[in-house]
Amino acid sequence: MSKKLLLVGVLFSLLAVAGFAQVTDSASITLQGVVAPVVTVTVTPESGYNTLNLGTDQTDLLVATVNEFSNVAAGYTVTLTSVYAGANATADAGFSSLSTGDTLAYSVEYDGAAVAFSGGSATVTPAGTKSATAAGVDKAVTISYSGAAVVLGDGTYTDTLEFTITGN
Repeated sequence: MSKKLLLVGVLFSLLAVAGFAQVTDSASITLQGVVAPVVTVTVTPESGYNTLNLGTDQTDLLVATVNEFSNVAAGYTVTLTSVYAGANATADAGFSSLSTGDTLAYSVEYDGAAVAFSGGSATVTPAGTKSATAAGVDKAVTISYSGAAVVLGDGTYTDTLEFTITGN
């Protein structure tokens, strides 16, 4: 009988151990997304930007507001190009008339800092960090010129300013 009891005890022990044994399995998924790099530059001209009276003197005349935005983690750079400065290899921009050949130099400030062109362009926002807000950052574009002291032929005078933003 004791062998029978021993056998029954062993069976109960095996059943008890088998009943408490846990079987597990696991699986996982790694979620991942992508944010595309975005850089935008928007120029909002002030009223009268294209009907300037060049026969007067102007100091720090607001002609536009530029909005810069970049989500590029390494930052971004903004350059300003003047067609006149590039064509004439000058440090200042200038208005020119195709009909008279007359010109009037003018200076540009970007966000309060003087702009000096080299080869027609200048870096106006050096490499920095990404934008802090989704609204980007607004920067004023002002110009100054002395037209009262010169005699310009009548007609239309132009220069084109181009702003370029580049993710670093």
